[in-house]
Amino acid sequence: MSTATEERRAVVAGALAAAALVAHQVAGRATRDALFLSHFPVETLPIAISVSAAVSILAVLLYTRALQRYTPARAVPALLVVSASLLLGQWWVAAHYPGLAAVALYLHLAFFGATLISAFWSLVNERFDPHAAKRAVARIGAGASLGGVAGGALAAGASSVLPVDSMLLVMAGLNLAALVSLVGLHPERREGPSEAPSHVSGLTVMRTVPYVRLLALMVGLGALSEALLDYVLSARAVDALGRGRPLLSFFAFFHTGVAILGLALQTAFSRRTLERLGLAGTIALQPAGVAGTAALGLVWPGLWTAVAARGLEAVVHGSLFRSGYELLYTPLPVDRKRAIKAVVDVALDKVGSVAGGLLTMALVALAPGAAPPLALGAAGLAAIAALALVPRLHGGYVVSLEESLRTGAVRLERDDVMDGTTRYTLARTGLALDRDTLLREIDVLRQAGRPPDDDTLLASAAILRGRDTAAIRAVLANGLEPGLVGHALPLLGQDALAADTVRALRRVEPAPTGQLVDALLDPMRADAVRRRVPRVLRASTSPLAVLGLRLGLADPRFDVRYQCGRALASILDATPALAPPREAVFEEVKRELARGSAADERRLEHVFTLLALVVPREPVQIAYRALRSQDRGMRGTALEYLENVLPDDVRGVLWPQLDVHVHEHRRRAPDEVMAELLQSSDQLRTPLPRAGEPDD
Repeated sequence: MSTATEERRAVVAGALAAAALVAHQVAGRATRDALFLSHFPVETLPIAISVSAAVSILAVLLYTRALQRYTPARAVPALLVVSASLLLGQWWVAAHYPGLAAVALYLHLAFFGATLISAFWSLVNERFDPHAAKRAVARIGAGASLGGVAGGALAAGASSVLPVDSMLLVMAGLNLAALVSLVGLHPERREGPSEAPSHVSGLTVMRTVPYVRLLALMVGLGALSEALLDYVLSARAVDALGRGRPLLSFFAFFHTGVAILGLALQTAFSRRTLERLGLAGTIALQPAGVAGTAALGLVWPGLWTAVAARGLEAVVHGSLFRSGYELLYTPLPVDRKRAIKAVVDVALDKVGSVAGGLLTMALVALAPGAAPPLALGAAGLAAIAALALVPRLHGGYVVSLEESLRTGAVRLERDDVMDGTTRYTLARTGLALDRDTLLREIDVLRQAGRPPDDDTLLASAAILRGRDTAAIRAVLANGLEPGLVGHALPLLGQDALAADTVRALRRVEPAPTGQLVDALLDPMRADAVRRRVPRVLRASTSPLAVLGLRLGLADPRFDVRYQCGRALASILDATPALAPPREAVFEEVKRELARGSAADERRLEHVFTLLALVVPREPVQIAYRALRSQDRGMRGTALEYLENVLPDDVRGVLWPQLDVHVHEHRRRAPDEVMAELLQSSDQLRTPLPRAGEPDD
């Protein structure tokens, strides 16, 4: 496990690399369109779209082989070096053969665009363990979104001072910036449970799962519309602006605006839209918007209606549509998801692009003067066809998810689900147990704002006290009434149900803090229950919870004291005002040291967790790591810091157990020692005592 400092540095490095990669892609699109349309007629654009789509499909196959053979940690940096080298070569070619350079850049972005970013996310997925990834991916994704804005702004600014082909140097620089950032990511393969290799192919999944075929058709129709709208926008832009720098400036501002609006829409409305419209309703926003703006463009043809049609499609696709689309894979077991996702994401998308390019070529050949409005109309029809698939897609999703949940192929927790469709399906699936009528009544009563009657509570209590694990999980997931807390507490002692029970107890309103404290301090309770009660209390902000946990620090069982200390640390991280008096904490430290030797690793960790309640957390954690390291200099600095911040009576108990012999020396100021301790922390590799979710 990496230290907290290493994790933070890795996240920052990943965010910078993601920003550089996405900035390269956005700036590259603006440069590609401007350079190509400056040297070739717009009628050749469909050919370029079709060929680049075929190149992207080839890239997917090659990337997949490279990642399997060399791992993302080795393949991604190598691909960045190759990409930057090729861009430098294209810059030289552009000075002598600009048309050839325009074609080369089109193919370059087809090969090194979305597929390279996909490989980067594979690297990120392997760098972080699943728990750390929940935080890391969100922050790295924010860096990617900001990179999209920066890439468009960079192209827009460069368009006023640089020739179009000079952007190739900028793009090469962004590749190298991403390469340098990857050094700080320190990619490493995380060990986990081995899995049996899957022999399920994407074609098998496509053939046997009707829902997946609907999803693939939706993706293909969306790519078809996008290719047609790309042609319309390019044709209108060339007619209105001419060629050269004006085109680069236009496409730069267009892609920047798309990135900014997409980021704003994703941030402000993504979760709200998923909750209110469900997955299918959120997905439907993109084809509905394309159909509406295409109709507007047919009534008022021109550049700005083309911008509205293509811009709306791009903004919604990168924000709301993407949020719903990724969740549409929820019903698929892991092996099937791995087999089909790349096929649908890339291959079917590019098939749609090829179809759009071929259709545009046919329109240009048959009616050159009317090709833009015809392409716009065809894009609108494709969007209407996609819109007609939405009800079937919704039904297929619900049926597939219910089946997967019932068979256990897919497991979901209510707290991890953000869209209304899946919540509804999860509820229905949970109610499909033997006691489905009872649980449905509980849900209806809760929605109506009325408490369940005595019969319902008694029946739920009977389930909680029974042996039907599936039924117990359903009651816990459905939400506990305060009257059921006493019946749920014993379930904390069962390993199979402990996590579900902790989540359920945390959600009870009003919080049953008094009952939890009573259970924690009751010596007649099972030890497994008492050591897990702090996991529930750690989410509290109640002074009563802090008082109960402080009393738990005096428990005869070390495991109970250990978990109480970690829960207190977690509460004080969120609410520092609840910190107990320093003197009381120091007394607990002395009592803990009197119970056993600090040479015991967990006991030493517990002591430093307690010290961090009243002494600045970061330097205390670093001192803990230093004391466990083999570096004598760092141990000395840590001891000097502790000598400055701990009372004499605490040191008098702690020092002998650490086998420390203190020599007379000039005592430095605490701030000076703290600064040295913080500066040396990067050299330490011993894990910190954590205030996160306690282990059992």
